[in-house]
Amino acid sequence: MVNRDRWRFADWRAVFVAAALLVPGTVGADALEDALQAMRAGRDERAASTLQQLAAAGNEEAMVRLASLYRNGQGVARSDVEARRWFEKAAQKGNPRAAYNLGVMLEVGRGGPSDPAAAKKWLKRAAEAGYATARSRMLVSSRSGMDANVQTRRLWLAIASGDSVQAKLALSAGAPHSEPDMLGRLPLHVAALHGQAEIAKLLLGAGAEVDQTDRHGDTALTLAARRGRLETVRILLANGADPRHRDKLGRDAVMLASARGRPRTLEALLAARGRLDGKDRQGRTALELAQLAGHGQIAEILLRAGARPENRASRDDWLGGDAVVSQSDGWTPLMVAAWRGNRDRARALVRKRAALDARDGEGRTALMLASARGHADIVQDLLAAKADARRSDLAGRTALHHATRGGSAEVVGFLLGAGAQVDAVDASGATPLIAASAAGHRDAARALLSAGAKPTHAASDGSTPL
Repeated sequence: MVNRDRWRFADWRAVFVAAALLVPGTVGADALEDALQAMRAGRDERAASTLQQLAAAGNEEAMVRLASLYRNGQGVARSDVEARRWFEKAAQKGNPRAAYNLGVMLEVGRGGPSDPAAAKKWLKRAAEAGYATARSRMLVSSRSGMDANVQTRRLWLAIASGDSVQAKLALSAGAPHSEPDMLGRLPLHVAALHGQAEIAKLLLGAGAEVDQTDRHGDTALTLAARRGRLETVRILLANGADPRHRDKLGRDAVMLASARGRPRTLEALLAARGRLDGKDRQGRTALELAQLAGHGQIAEILLRAGARPENRASRDDWLGGDAVVSQSDGWTPLMVAAWRGNRDRARALVRKRAALDARDGEGRTALMLASARGHADIVQDLLAAKADARRSDLAGRTALHHATRGGSAEVVGFLLGAGAQVDAVDASGATPLIAASAAGHRDAARALLSAGAKPTHAASDGSTPL
């Protein structure tokens, strides 16, 4: 009876833990940063899941980011209605970027009926708040008597809303395709970035230069490849886009698609003779970028296409060297194997007496990396080899913090069994339970509560799991 009641209480506490998503503060900021990192790594579904929880809890920035995902169909089914709804919620909280995007959607009738008066109101609020693009748009609007400006504005609105009919009419009426926006991007760049394939085709037909760069050194192709805009990539390649052009970091379209985990886009680029073994400014190839980001499918595509793991980092890792993977991140081969989930490789390195508790540039160990990724088998092996479960990184986070942020209840159990401190506190005062609740990982939270974690512990900002 005692055990059954205990589990029933744990279940109730898990419900309370979920309520932590409603508590703003440092933990919420960490969860938002995790979502943004997931987006940068191409894990859009994971990012969308976290953003949905944070947005529902009232996080203004999460609302804006989630609206953008809905508008572009990244990690969620594309929905202009949902995009407009979340932009409106964030705009009502005073976010100028959301106010601008809401104004554009209201103006062109995207995600709902057109409302010129409401559109003007929100665009004005965004401009008054200092949002540069809104101020530029209002300036153009004030000169609406000038036909060229009217058609330019019409073209940009068509690109923003994905309206190829309006884009065609604007171009036919003389809208220039070579006038940049506030970020130095041309209409073709923005169309490629947002996957507006039909509009990109129209712009190219109107004479837009396919390999024109923006101020960051990006072409339409590198922008589309980074976002995985497959149809746009195909159109650009068919119109002669150079797949070997490099951005300011020295990365071409193949490298960008590999680093972001875009398999179908990568295959299209390789079919167009994209470079396999080029290196960016840090000396990393597309294969290495894919491996470091944990994109196994991308690595397989590159290897099948003939990529060679010959650069320093890959060679050391594949052959079992004891060199550091790169000077910038300080990862050892064991850390790379732990991060990727390569158990055979990790076991071989442990047998060779690799330094179990070596730290990278952020103070993380192989155990922390494996815990964050949820690789329970490697965590178990490292603990059996006496890796330190109580060690913390530069942010004060232990392997248990990393495991709860990753959400694996099994890993949490292994770490607790190895003596990890259930209520260890990081630099922000957050415990593993706070980290689990902020990320919405209920199974991990239940495991911590069952081990005696304190649901009332408060972080430095006063937030608790409850």
